Amino acid sequence: METYKRLFTYSRPYLLRIFSAMIFSALVGGCTGLSALLVKTVVDDIFVKQDQVMLLYIPLVVLAIIFLQGVFSFFHVYLIEHVGQRVI
Repeated sequence: METYKRLFTYSRPYLLRIFSAMIFSALVGGCTGLSALLVKTVVDDIFVKQDQVMLLYIPLVVLAIIFLQGVFSFFHVYLIEHVGQRVI
């Protein structure tokens, strides 16, 4: 238990970065859930209703979600690695 207290005192100056990394991690999870919801939209609107307009928009939305997920994942990993290298 004493080791954890000592580690917490070392990581205290980096709490903002740790919480920021947690937020970016939650955003990565949100993008993953959003992509699963997008699959439902693709099946319902494009395959069942045969909506041609959605056929144009869905690939752009998929690319935007993948891009955002990559950016959020980069910042999450960068912040966690930065704190890990500084604390230990």
